[in-house]
Amino acid sequence: TAPGWAVRPQVFSMALFTLMLHLIVRDRMAWLPVVCLVWANVHAVVVLGLIVVGVVVFEALVWSRARLARDGTVLSLCLLAPMVSPLGWHYWPRIISAVAISRELDLQEYRVPFELVDLPFWMMVAAICIATFLRRHSLNALSRSDRILLLSSGVLGLACLGAARNIAFFALVAAPAVAALL
Repeated sequence: TAPGWAVRPQVFSMALFTLMLHLIVRDRMAWLPVVCLVWANVHAVVVLGLIVVGVVVFEALVWSRARLARDGTVLSLCLLAPMVSPLGWHYWPRIISAVAISRELDLQEYRVPFELVDLPFWMMVAAICIATFLRRHSLNALSRSDRILLLSSGVLGLACLGAARNIAFFALVAAPAVAALL
């Protein structure tokens, strides 16, 4: 993930992503919209944080139903938080447009991770898959936070197939997920 740690806004996104994961694991959900508000005004990769909050809602829908209303409300607030920025209601259309332009320009960070430098990513994907397969009969016994980390690593792993820039975020959630499985 070293190329992703260059001094640029993505570093702030990685720190805020880590903070979000910390708050989720500690079940401090009420703080997530505040983090999204700050994050959206720093860097547009707030969308990866929103994906993880979506995973929290999915986990609540499948396993922790008593938390579904709260988690759904938090997700809604997190989706609205970026609109409290200079872009206002145009925040999401502008982000979609920026990604489309970046893909048209064929920027390197939007490439598919199929180069030798991406080998550690694929090793982590393999580790997650193998550990999940070995624990497949006891996944329901995992703690809620471990399920969220595991599900988030799966979703972010898929996001990496669309853009190599997501690998650092995948690594931040996959490492504790693998540790929880092992």
